[in-house]
Amino acid sequence: MSTSFKPNDDYLHPITDHPDHNESAYYSFAVHDGLTGWVRIGNRVNDGFAEVTICLYLPDGSIGFWWDRADIRDPLLHDAGGLTFEVIEPFQHHRVTYRGPVAIFTDYRVLENPRAAFSEAERRDVAIDLTFHRASPVWSGGPDVKILDNFAGAHFEQHMSTAGTATVGEEVFSLDNGLSLRDHSWGPRRWQQISWYRWLTASFASDLGIACTMIGTDTEGEYIAHGYIHHGPESPATQIVGAKATTSYVDGWYPASVEWVISTEDGATHEVSAEVRTPLPLRHRRDGQTTRIIEGPTTYTWEGRRGVGMTEYLDLMVDGSPIGRDFA
Repeated sequence: MSTSFKPNDDYLHPITDHPDHNESAYYSFAVHDGLTGWVRIGNRVNDGFAEVTICLYLPDGSIGFWWDRADIRDPLLHDAGGLTFEVIEPFQHHRVTYRGPVAIFTDYRVLENPRAAFSEAERRDVAIDLTFHRASPVWSGGPDVKILDNFAGAHFEQHMSTAGTATVGEEVFSLDNGLSLRDHSWGPRRWQQISWYRWLTASFASDLGIACTMIGTDTEGEYIAHGYIHHGPESPATQIVGAKATTSYVDGWYPASVEWVISTEDGATHEVSAEVRTPLPLRHRRDGQTTRIIEGPTTYTWEGRRGVGMTEYLDLMVDGSPIGRDFA
């Protein structure tokens, strides 16, 4: 499970000539009973743009969301559309800033038709200035399987702690003592490469968190599971070797709650409950296929502890239904 990545891997990598070349970074952030959010930049240099996403789940239940195919200012930086990721010290200290708009939505389901939703939505100016500090070792122990070759060939994850603010309109939200998970991947990225996955990212304290992924390897329910439980930056993480997720869905196949059973390398079994709020639907369409990605802020409960984080569900859509609905 230990990483072979070097500090330079926390920066961007040489661009290949693969038409789907992508290098992306993602940061989530949350405080208990306060603001939750995430931001992502995916540099698709050979497509001529960066995928830029800002998502803020406000305490009143509304969502501030923005997505753009932005010009890439420098192909070896994550700096596009007003969103900038800065590596201050590799694997230790990062900074995220954003200056720009978000659209405000009070009903997450309207983004099933994003063009109409954005045309009617209120806009608010946003300023984000956050620093992220290492809370766990870097983890890169995912499976070496062919299905990931055109999705996230090189990939690592790391829990972080946060400090700073996010200003939405006139409201200022503190993210001091916040909890976070980030990931960084590079190589070809085709969103339709994987039929389905389920991703749990939970933080219970700055020195305790879980990241667990189930990835469908076919359309019949076979999957692989991997991830880690971290115990702070100076302690080895515990590798996850198996997982099962039982999901309760609401209309439209939106996850509302999930019961996770996670097995670790030490022979232990961990039961984690997840309550998902405002599960935002995103989509990617290509060659007649549609992939839906659900991103929902989540309250986790594990052995009496209460945690914060995200639930992310990716599915190919078949006849309007997510392909992984019967499996997890």
